[in-house]
Amino acid sequence: MPAPTILIPLDGSKLAETSLLYLNALRNLAPFDVELIHVDDPEAEHDLGGKTWDAAAYVRKTATALAERSGLTVRALCPRGTPYAAILAQAENPWVSLVLTTTHGRTGFERWAMGSVADKVIRGAPCPVLAIGPATRGAPPSFDRILVPLDGSPLAEEALPFAKGLAERLGSSLLLVRAVTPVTVADELTDSIPAAVVESYELVAGKYLEEVRLELETARPVDIAPSTGPAAEVILARVEEEPCDLVVMTSHGRHGFLRFALGSVTQRVLEASAAPVLIVRPGQWERFEPLVKARERRPA
Repeated sequence: MPAPTILIPLDGSKLAETSLLYLNALRNLAPFDVELIHVDDPEAEHDLGGKTWDAAAYVRKTATALAERSGLTVRALCPRGTPYAAILAQAENPWVSLVLTTTHGRTGFERWAMGSVADKVIRGAPCPVLAIGPATRGAPPSFDRILVPLDGSPLAEEALPFAKGLAERLGSSLLLVRAVTPVTVADELTDSIPAAVVESYELVAGKYLEEVRLELETARPVDIAPSTGPAAEVILARVEEEPCDLVVMTSHGRHGFLRFALGSVTQRVLEASAAPVLIVRPGQWERFEPLVKARERRPA
């Protein structure tokens, strides 16, 4: 079986290829391979002004160039079919530990419409997805600071092993954030929540985060930030102010056609975050663990 593998969908656009730039920040993970997948969609339009689009040649050329400059083992895949379905089918393979994708792409014509494909991949992938949204500030040289949003629920805490594993392998510090919104009747004169109420909520949130920090038992620095306000806005502000290089968060799941639905907070963060977002769900740790598990590196 191949080594732990990062699967990267491409649609032929330069925007989609920006996902390749994030591999450098992941190089200190356990040894991994890369699979580049471009799905040859028979229903896509290929108006190239008379030029021929050779999907297989494109992905092979991109894979060869990546392997030469990175030293990674890179495999080129060009299945034929519906893009999101073919990507999800490849992600089902047990060696795929992570999908790395931009949420936007296209080249000026309809090859895939990467945004639509990425959305379905993020919602349906059986492994974590590292998503690079349209507001991302650009690939950092390293993931020095990782933000983990928590809301006090066991579901949100599912993100902690992933964040801890990444922090230990990549030398990152962690920032645990909990946003609370006091439910109270606003003062009719000031139209604001009394400061004492805000302070009490933040004290409770801070106590919870302190307990989580102690339970993490990580050698890397862990900071906490109890905050008041809508969760998505608090997270986005913290990403900018700290600044943070990566957000690791869970999204709730449900069974259905796309298998999962993104939570509203996750969706908002993904759309507007200046940092990429690692989206994880319960049951995905086993797939991701090989990337952060300490072991000897393969010979170069």
